[in-house]
Amino acid sequence: NAWLNGGYSRMAQYIYQLRNTTTAFNAFYTFMPSNPNIPAQTADQLSLGFTQKNTNNNLQWSVEGYFKWLHQQIDFRDHAQLLQNPFIEGELRFGSGKAYGLELTLQKRSGPFNGFLSYTYSRSLREIGNINDGRAYPTYYDQPHAAKLWLNYKTQKRWEFALNWQLISGRSTTLPIGSFEYQNTIIPLYGDRNSQRLPTFHRLDLSITLNGKNKKQKDRLAYWVFTIYNVYHRKNTLSIDILPKKEKGTDNIPNPLDVGAFKTYVSGIFPSLSYNFSF
Repeated sequence: NAWLNGGYSRMAQYIYQLRNTTTAFNAFYTFMPSNPNIPAQTADQLSLGFTQKNTNNNLQWSVEGYFKWLHQQIDFRDHAQLLQNPFIEGELRFGSGKAYGLELTLQKRSGPFNGFLSYTYSRSLREIGNINDGRAYPTYYDQPHAAKLWLNYKTQKRWEFALNWQLISGRSTTLPIGSFEYQNTIIPLYGDRNSQRLPTFHRLDLSITLNGKNKKQKDRLAYWVFTIYNVYHRKNTLSIDILPKKEKGTDNIPNPLDVGAFKTYVSGIFPSLSYNFSF
């Protein structure tokens, strides 16, 4: 009823997503293959975990950790020229990185009521000599805390109810820590790379499933699903931009030098109805 598992892996990646890390969200995402100027990224990972379940195979808990050494990591230099640059490779800098984490999980596997609860602590850091004065800094993917809860209840008839809640640390980003005025223009001042974070992401989804009637000698399966995403209308931040303040109710900008931080989010509460069938 208990087992220990471990593993080692060696990985290589030959294509990269180049991302502007000045903001957490940016339209400039491009992919580049490795070449004589951009060596392949490699990684070595060790993992170790322990799992235990009770005698009737109903409850199970596990703990698992990992550590990853990252080699030939790439990132843009500070103030890189990204648009319409035919020599974009010259804006890249190379270094190393590391990632590590620990996950705890509790799961109820059987019965009309089942689900799981998990918590993960993880870090993803990068260290490149010409960036951030050579100090390690969080990557875009660094989200230290993540908690997830999924519950499902199935009645003896055709109804099924599900709850899905998640909470995740906001992504790292680089925002101005100050500014100065030069020739009637606000010039932002930036601190360390990825030293700020977006607000914490959390969301609750609820769903109701109506399964089709079970009929003998009938392979077709059909069911209705009604879902409400983001039940409490959380405005999860996609990006934060520093922009001039506008007058309320209009697009007028009284003072271009009066700026503020404005967040962008994709959507709030969102209902969905679907009919699913197989044949």
